[in-house]
Amino acid sequence: MQNLKLYSKAEVAEMLGVSVRTISRAIERGEIKTTTLNGSPRIPHAELMRISSAN
Repeated sequence: MQNLKLYSKAEVAEMLGVSVRTISRAIERGEIKTTTLNGSPRIPHAELMRISSAN
């Protein structure tokens, strides 16, 4: 079963130790995949694991 946890850009930025703007730029460049929840971009847990292991 997939982990359905979704994170905001601010949560991901804090976990990775970068700014929210850095996360936003990575999303704009297509480097981070998001889904939309109530009109706001959210980063799935699997995507967080993928980008955190790439660092």
